[in-house]
Amino acid sequence: MSSQKCKVIDTFQMTAIWDGTSRGMRKLDVMEWDVLIGAVCKDGHWTLVAMYPKGRAVFIDPFGATAAKIQKCKDSTRAFMRKKMGNLSRWLCATIPHPRQHDLTSCGVIVCKIAELLLRGDQMEFDVTEEGINSIRTQMGSKLVEDSGRLRFNQLYMDLTKTFP
Repeated sequence: MSSQKCKVIDTFQMTAIWDGTSRGMRKLDVMEWDVLIGAVCKDGHWTLVAMYPKGRAVFIDPFGATAAKIQKCKDSTRAFMRKKMGNLSRWLCATIPHPRQHDLTSCGVIVCKIAELLLRGDQMEFDVTEEGINSIRTQMGSKLVEDSGRLRFNQLYMDLTKTFP
């Protein structure tokens, strides 16, 4: 597993960065992080952007990244990083090999899976057949339920410690 310090940027903020606006992120010190990552949703399609403050971004489109989209990612992430860090001498953007979407509805699942693998430093290999995507959806749902139980327990514990010091 990778030991990168990661900041997850919510989809509203990452889409705003993509669109050239980044209101509400004034206090973010990008140099505290090895990678800033988040999903972009445009026209009902999910893509992934990972920014590495030392000089590059990675763009993932489950359908496959075009040169125009990679350039758009480069321009928008560089503009964001310039606002945060001042002048940048060099900023690169590229995509990496990954499984491709074969239907019209699995882009969000694929983006989440690729984000997980990217942050872990694992190989970009997983099953994108209907059965494979359904399996990933089931795993994601199970993890959400498992984590929500832990969150409820932690909140209950916090409430009890406030009540009974």
